[in-house]
Amino acid sequence: DKAPDYDVAKAWAETMREEGIPLDVVTYSTLFSKDLSRKLADDILEWYLAQKYHPEEPIQAAIATYRKIHYIDQALRLALDYPHLQAARKLLREHDEKALTYFRGISDRDPQHPNADYALGVTLMELGKEEEAQPHLKKALKLAKAGPRKVVIKEWLRQIDHKLSRKRSMTNS
Repeated sequence: DKAPDYDVAKAWAETMREEGIPLDVVTYSTLFSKDLSRKLADDILEWYLAQKYHPEEPIQAAIATYRKIHYIDQALRLALDYPHLQAARKLLREHDEKALTYFRGISDRDPQHPNADYALGVTLMELGKEEEAQPHLKKALKLAKAGPRKVVIKEWLRQIDHKLSRKRSMTNS
């Protein structure tokens, strides 16, 4: 049996969880592939992050679902927290102006927002604007908690430094 819509699928997922059946990546991805047109990204995130197990991969399905139905604002809301995901990066390339405006707006309103500069940096990198991305990624590194994000940002900054120093040495020779 297949759930006809998001609400039914979510109810089934809740029942499975209550009965001790662990939800997996496939279950969540299937749920987030349902029609999300009447669902806010914030509500989906709040529910999902409250789950014991909430891997990143299913968020890609939600971003892709919103993108397909042209709910770009909702897709960007998810990309704000997960800009490094493949589905988010595709969204950022396809809707670069909207993404930059959205992320800059958040950063301007809340300079200490933990994800705004991270998302801005990733967007600018996706657009090949490494030099512009650098200060945003440096700020994101300062705001990031310990863990995988810090490692990823450090690696990107290393790559940018390498690319820019190669560019400078080619200009000077």
